[in-house]
Amino acid sequence: MVHNGPIVSILSYGGVFYTIGKKGEVYKWDKYDKGSTEKVFQYENWVFEDGIIGNDGKNVATIGSDGVIYLWDTNRWGSPYQLNQSGTSKIKTSFSSHQPSIYTGDSKGQIAVWNIKYQSVDILESMSSVTIQSLLENSDGNGIHYATNNGEICLYNFPKKRTWYCESSGMRGEQHLLQNNQGQILLSYNGYGDAVIWDKSLYSSSRFI
Repeated sequence: MVHNGPIVSILSYGGVFYTIGKKGEVYKWDKYDKGSTEKVFQYENWVFEDGIIGNDGKNVATIGSDGVIYLWDTNRWGSPYQLNQSGTSKIKTSFSSHQPSIYTGDSKGQIAVWNIKYQSVDILESMSSVTIQSLLENSDGNGIHYATNNGEICLYNFPKKRTWYCESSGMRGEQHLLQNNQGQILLSYNGYGDAVIWDKSLYSSSRFI
């Protein structure tokens, strides 16, 4: 099978893979069923920029070039829920692994916590006049790390409802975040081959990156 244009994300859960096509396409690949492939969604008028999958594999979401989050239940493909926060653009996303939430950051420095069940925003916080480049939930589910276009890596604490700590990575512009399975190692990198490895706290109440 070939997408009708560029692939912007490859998502996996167990033996199932999803490929997200820029031209409004979602394909499902099942390695346990002889590598079968199924086009589960297509709408060419939508332009997808990125995609994510929930920690339990039950939800797939894509980000449209229009700033809308398109959300599916993987057991019921068809017309997706459309989560729209007015006035936002260049949204970055991350699924929570502790609660049914999607975290988003945008070009205006806003971080939002979306409730998947009700398709609504539970928390909306403005960090500053920066662009959120990447988001990553902290290990305990009580905070989120975010990277900004000015090179900072910050930890936002949900119970405290404020940014708890920031550290400069020295990388301005594009920046992405990953962490290891144990959650105490953070990797920040960009598209030019620069990478920084951080030691970080497992808990959002601790102040160190």
